[in-house]
Amino acid sequence: MTQKQKALIIPLILFAAVFCADRLIFDKALFALSNPSGWDSFRWYNFESIFRQVENAKRDKPLVLVVGSSVAQYSTLPRLFEKELGDRYRVELISHAAMLSTDLVHYRKRLLNLGPTAIVWVANAADLDLERTTPPWEAGPARSTVVERRFLTQRAPARLYYPAEFSREGGLAGDSVTSFIMRGSLYSLRYPRDEWFPFVLFKREWNGPLKSYLNYQGESIGGGMFREGFTGACFAFPASYLTGEDFMAEIPAPLIQAGLRIRVVMRSQEVSLAQCTPPNEGEDIIPTRAGWQRIPLNNPSGVVHIYLSHVASSDRATVVVPGSPVFLGRGIRLIGNFGRKQIPTGETFFRRPNLEETRLESLPDREIVADYETRIEPPDWEKRPELTWLNRLRLAKLISATLGFHETRQTTDMRTFVTETSRVVPLLIVNQAEHPYSLENYGWSQWYADYLKFIFAMRSDRVEILDLHDALSVRELGDPHHLTLKGAEKIQPRMAQALKALIARQK
Repeated sequence: MTQKQKALIIPLILFAAVFCADRLIFDKALFALSNPSGWDSFRWYNFESIFRQVENAKRDKPLVLVVGSSVAQYSTLPRLFEKELGDRYRVELISHAAMLSTDLVHYRKRLLNLGPTAIVWVANAADLDLERTTPPWEAGPARSTVVERRFLTQRAPARLYYPAEFSREGGLAGDSVTSFIMRGSLYSLRYPRDEWFPFVLFKREWNGPLKSYLNYQGESIGGGMFREGFTGACFAFPASYLTGEDFMAEIPAPLIQAGLRIRVVMRSQEVSLAQCTPPNEGEDIIPTRAGWQRIPLNNPSGVVHIYLSHVASSDRATVVVPGSPVFLGRGIRLIGNFGRKQIPTGETFFRRPNLEETRLESLPDREIVADYETRIEPPDWEKRPELTWLNRLRLAKLISATLGFHETRQTTDMRTFVTETSRVVPLLIVNQAEHPYSLENYGWSQWYADYLKFIFAMRSDRVEILDLHDALSVRELGDPHHLTLKGAEKIQPRMAQALKALIARQK
């Protein structure tokens, strides 16, 4: 073998080795792991993981696919949807945050390869990328194709899920094209360490006390709890949930500073905890430090009832007076797998009741508007990252209402997805409910009327439109476009009825 031949063969061998190792680790091994994660966690890893689970699943019933952004995720209860369909179909949710029409155009072939009987696309105007609309006080056209394309280039879905296809997008800079081609070739570039490593750590920690988690996945407790695992002002649980006499919890610093007392009462059965009135009997425990710790219980038996002297609201401690509602504020945080004996699977889209929604349902009418403005539209929203996007979208709706409806990249891709998909399978488009206060920003405008006209223009024998945009009340949405659990339960029958009628038309 000549030197020139060696110089050519050795790089090819190295490339082949890297390519095979890349596919083995980041395509096979990484997604072969069982997935114990819960609601709304590891959103980018989980989208691919769930997609593959659906692809590899053995089914004995026809498949109905529900797709869309978090609007779809908060609107769909797959098992309840199945029940409303008469248990004749298997319902699977394929969703990730901020899923745009452009994403669905690229997912279309993969979705159709699953062989669904029908596809349900749950969306509303929040999915049209209104935030790219240029404010009237800034120079430039109302919608810039350059700005839209640049935004699509920066998004996670294009970089993670369809980089090779996106590299053929017209108008991309040379370095962007190279980056997308490389990501298409090597999965290790698609799924960098900050995407998959937290999931691996989470999976490992499930074998012990789960202290690092986003949303609670443990057993339900009396009195309920907030979504992130914080108890209310009082709570109860069977002593059988404990593995020993110690009870592990995280105690927030504001509660320690306020002099938190924990009253523990053992009872033979659970008593009502809608209101928190501690009994005179019981044992008081006074923690001395904040953070995760084991709280010793004296011979726990029956049902353990715990009453807190303080709870936290907006990082400030509040005294729990007798008769306070359980959702007065956040108490202590339980381990994420509290009471669980086995590592779960299939809970990524499993939604639990929470005290945030219990509180919202209990608000008197006179406080609803002030509560919404405080939670969603406070004056300092620009300084609060968790509220920035919602309020930028709110402003974009107001601006859109003054500019009128114009077709954009997302409306064009929406029509493309609907047209191409409905040739193969029937498609139900659900224009999902929006919060009445959010609709006040633009629901009255010609823009919204033309948006609805655009949606209904796609209706055909293969495409049905279910318009629910004003179907729910202020207590059935937690924010502008995310349904509460009860709101989602309310619309499952209507979605099922519309889908059954669409499927029946195909016969």
